[in-house]
Amino acid sequence: MKRLVFIVVLIHIAIISFAQDSNIQDLDMSEGELISGLSNVDPEIREQCAIKIENLLSKGLNVIQEGNIVEYPPEYWFEKFNRYKPSMNKEHFEEVFFKREIDYDPNFSNVKFYKLDHFHTLRVEVYKKKVKLKELAISLEFFPVDPGDHYTGVWKTYYISGSVHSATEYLNGIKNGTAIIYSMHGDISWVKNYDNGEVTKLYRSKEGKMVEEDLDILDIEGEKK
Repeated sequence: MKRLVFIVVLIHIAIISFAQDSNIQDLDMSEGELISGLSNVDPEIREQCAIKIENLLSKGLNVIQEGNIVEYPPEYWFEKFNRYKPSMNKEHFEEVFFKREIDYDPNFSNVKFYKLDHFHTLRVEVYKKKVKLKELAISLEFFPVDPGDHYTGVWKTYYISGSVHSATEYLNGIKNGTAIIYSMHGDISWVKNYDNGEVTKLYRSKEGKMVEEDLDILDIEGEKK
């Protein structure tokens, strides 16, 4: 009897998994629509779009062109980066590189960060009319979207690669429980414990271990009152 129940459970799980896979495969959307789906307020749509993106990338079915999941191959940006080092005219820089300035901390007066596409970030130093190229890094874009006012459950956000960026527990629209922030490689970077919207414990990954941090570091993120 127990064996029969076990088999029935396995069949049920298989049917659910097949149905989910079918839904994902039936998600006939362009890469641009899939990217927009990562910002959808519906958790199921976000998850389906993320899984579809992961499938496209893993099977090499994505199309590398501007506006898609992967806009340019790494070689494209590294070739430009090396060609225009160490410095160039500011107007020329904006023609060749400028896409979207982003606000990173610390952001000193002459240090600027630019998001070149969904995968690449450029750090530069600006001196009057000259721009020095300092660092080109792969830094996956993630798509923050907040839950509704009364949401209860685990709320996930995603990177452009389809991997999870964060998973946060909410109770009636307030962070309550554990929030896990993942690196673009899928490793846990931070863990925050919340009690009714306030952080009570904070852990950061250091050398493969989770180390408790002083809550004063949250001043940087604006979470500490």
